[in-house]
Amino acid sequence: MSDTNGQQDFEQTDGEGSQESQNQTAHKKVPVPHKDRQHPDREEMRLRVDCAGHLLARRLYKSDMIRLMKRRFSITARTCERYLSHARKVRAAERAKRKGMTPEQLQEKYRADSEEFWEAVIRGADASLRDKMHAQEMLDWLRGLRPASEHHIKGSLSGDNRPPGTSA
Repeated sequence: MSDTNGQQDFEQTDGEGSQESQNQTAHKKVPVPHKDRQHPDREEMRLRVDCAGHLLARRLYKSDMIRLMKRRFSITARTCERYLSHARKVRAAERAKRKGMTPEQLQEKYRADSEEFWEAVIRGADASLRDKMHAQEMLDWLRGLRPASEHHIKGSLSGDNRPPGTSA
């Protein structure tokens, strides 16, 4: 079959020509990718990742970075997040290369430095109990020992608790 755009509609069939099997599979169409969708070339991709890297360097809020990239490149928020993720990896690789390490080695060094800092806070004689407790929480977080967060939703939107003018 062919639709008005010249794209083929593919139907899944079981190989049997029975009327019943054709009726059951007529509703199971495999989606066809958009042929008209524009994909950026390598130069445009590099430009977008560089832009994301500059926004990361400015330490903007993620929502602001996404808003700016959406406006500049006319792309979706999810695509912006992909460019930001790629830019983070590129920036990490560049930092590691400057220090003569792999990104994984550099990340492990940063983790070790953080642990050393927070352990020094705990050992410090002039640190308050509050500072030491915060340092222990940070160490627990770095080591993956922090318990899972619980999310509590206050109130309910069912029954009599619905705002006026809304129906069930």
